[in-house]
Amino acid sequence: MRTIDPAKHEAKRRLILAAAADCFATKGFQDTRTADICAAAGMSSGNLFHYFPSKQAIFTAIFEQDGRDSALRLELSADADDPLAALLGFVSWMVGQSAYPHLAGLMLEVIANAKRDADFATLLERNDRATHKGLVALLRRAAHAGQIDPALDPETAANWIMVLIEGVFVRASADSGFQAVDHRGTLRRIIIRYLKAAAPTMPEPPGLDAPRSPGPSSDGALRLRGIDYDTGTNYWGGQLSRQIWNRRTVEEHMRVIRKDLRCNVICVSGTNIERLIEAATAAFGHGLQVWIQPRLFEATQAEMLLYLGEVASEAEALRQRQGELVLNIGCELTMFTQGFVAGTNFHERMASLCASVGDPISDINKALDGHLRKAVEITRARFGGPITYSPVDWEEVDWALFDIVSANHYRNADNRATYAEKLRRLRSHGKPVVVTEFGCSTFEGAEHHGGMGFDIIDFGRSPPAIKEGYRRSEETQADEIIDLLRIFREERIDGAFVYQFLSEGELHSADPRHDLDMASHAIVKCVGLDLARGIIHWQPKLSFDAVARVYDELAG
Repeated sequence: MRTIDPAKHEAKRRLILAAAADCFATKGFQDTRTADICAAAGMSSGNLFHYFPSKQAIFTAIFEQDGRDSALRLELSADADDPLAALLGFVSWMVGQSAYPHLAGLMLEVIANAKRDADFATLLERNDRATHKGLVALLRRAAHAGQIDPALDPETAANWIMVLIEGVFVRASADSGFQAVDHRGTLRRIIIRYLKAAAPTMPEPPGLDAPRSPGPSSDGALRLRGIDYDTGTNYWGGQLSRQIWNRRTVEEHMRVIRKDLRCNVICVSGTNIERLIEAATAAFGHGLQVWIQPRLFEATQAEMLLYLGEVASEAEALRQRQGELVLNIGCELTMFTQGFVAGTNFHERMASLCASVGDPISDINKALDGHLRKAVEITRARFGGPITYSPVDWEEVDWALFDIVSANHYRNADNRATYAEKLRRLRSHGKPVVVTEFGCSTFEGAEHHGGMGFDIIDFGRSPPAIKEGYRRSEETQADEIIDLLRIFREERIDGAFVYQFLSEGELHSADPRHDLDMASHAIVKCVGLDLARGIIHWQPKLSFDAVARVYDELAG
């Protein structure tokens, strides 16, 4: 007896529904033949009838699936820590569906089918009631949490929210030039004002809806409380920094980051585009706002631009499906990309920069500016959301090109006295300011090393070992991170990402000589890798609990 693979069966079923929806929308239900659906789905009629007994069954299944998808989104939102953010995220996702290119034709067929098929009309009513019930539940929780006017009747409020969503679909179907996804921020503000929730104090750049982001802290600072998450970066040629990658692991990490670490935003970074999208999708599912930062180290500038174009297209497709996200188009490019500074790798470029006669920074920044202008042009042509860039200290960026001002801003022995001054300069541009990397390694004195804590590893030994004279100190890491968060709040910085959640390649060991986690900036320590079963064994460091306490306090 042939065994059916449930995952493949479901994928094929969804393929049929998507192909059929296009046929119904463009040809009309009556004029669409099963042969048309088969051709669009790339399958035989005999195969098609293994999935659906009739054309009407296919049409009905499209909207049964739509109802299940909506119910799943509401179910995932039901236990969200921030019910208002969850509600706004659901609305943003619903509005995203209006970008379907054949919406007008499909809506006409829905109306016609509802008139001639009582069972189909009942299905639509059932979907409608389920959505209303889910919205009412979120509104009641939001009222109980003090996020909205408690005098509002949740039943009535849910009705009006649904009227707004349905109005978006009607308008989008009547006017092909109306792109509702570009106006989700406006809809979000309309709903917030109606519900009388506190509006964000942070000025939002164009398109930065942040529907899943909880509201600001009481003083308006650190609205975005985040963590950097490495999906695997090509630091060492073709080898990625993450060996273990599977959905179970990623989902668990996202749950921990949202529920236990108390983050409301995550920046997923790495080289493999599929991993970036998978991690971002998982993060959305757990109620996190998402930033994506692609990293392709040691590439030429031309290769970087081609790579960025691919990422921007994939990020836009994800944005259309899930809601607003931020695309960070690069990280310290002058150090990690060929052609800006002499050298074939990071260490050679650093050495070249230090040995330079005169001031090479001006020429480096001129070349960087030309590259960033090309990168922004490529990105804007493919991606409709807000963008930013993460510069190293000496890189000068024309922030008029970007929606958000960002910086990788570590504190070390050289800049401790002037650390806050740079933050004030960043705020002078009149745009939201986010620190995209900050943190500390895990040894005594690491607060003076900033982002260079990895230098305590002797990579010339096999296996690599910690250099002499260093002692593990989780207290040092925790104290430095908490003090930097204090500074960010005092300077009214809009958001910050701790670098980073986990570093698979820097394993903790009871032997101080091989405790590579001492060099790690990660706030959890990897204590073992089970490659056969795809499991990363990890434990939180003191900094994990310290950050969680601060983020929880800031969330109010």
